[in-house]
Amino acid sequence: MMYFLHFLCAVMFLHQVRGQATCDSVLGSKCSCRYSNPKTGTIKTFNFNALGSKTGEPAFPYQRPTDPDGFEYAYNPCVPFTDQDSTECQDVAACQRSDDGKLHYSLGDPTPKGYTVGTNNDIVITYATDVRTSLVTFHCDATAKTKAVYVVNGETSSDNTYLFTINTCLACLDDVKGCHGSSSGGGGGLTVGGILCIIFTVLVVVYIIGGVLFMKFVRGAQGRELVPNYSFWIDLPGLIKDGCMFLVGLCKGGCRGQNYESFD
Repeated sequence: MMYFLHFLCAVMFLHQVRGQATCDSVLGSKCSCRYSNPKTGTIKTFNFNALGSKTGEPAFPYQRPTDPDGFEYAYNPCVPFTDQDSTECQDVAACQRSDDGKLHYSLGDPTPKGYTVGTNNDIVITYATDVRTSLVTFHCDATAKTKAVYVVNGETSSDNTYLFTINTCLACLDDVKGCHGSSSGGGGGLTVGGILCIIFTVLVVVYIIGGVLFMKFVRGAQGRELVPNYSFWIDLPGLIKDGCMFLVGLCKGGCRGQNYESFD
């Protein structure tokens, strides 16, 4: 019985862990992730490609942080950019430049290291080099429909981690009409869960129709006997009830400190 209770505890722990919202990278994309929140059932693909500049220049040019630190920062999502005045910032996602323009440091390779879900369902993209890390938070702003707002938050506690915020309608869970020219601001694409639901629905329909035809023309059944595996479906509610009662009985026995010998 104790093993069973430990198993239940493990299941509950895994449920809590799996209950956290996640955003997994989309294969072949440097700027998309598939958001999933088991607690709310929300699934959406975030795609920030519309924000990236393909000219070689950063979409978000050099800008000082809210608390000036002697440096300016540039960022280009989705597509690498090159600072022509630097050998350090070649094909990068973000670059740090001293105010006098003499020093440059790459703040991240163009391929994200990962995606996480932050406060208020913000999407956080992590970029990194061997010594520096950039965390770019994409925050929902339904009013930023054509141009995102770029905020440089600066370095955190001098640990070579740099924070940026992009306020954009593309980061909203609810579709924003007119977001970067779209009619719905949608996330796009079928998720794995959606594909599985479609497959399941098709299989159920095939099972019912095929089963009825088989029972009628092969077995010669009539009436309710046309339902495939009729006796099983009739017994199923009772089987489920018995199973639930069995589990409840085991749990109550465990709470009272009973062990396997108590069932003898």
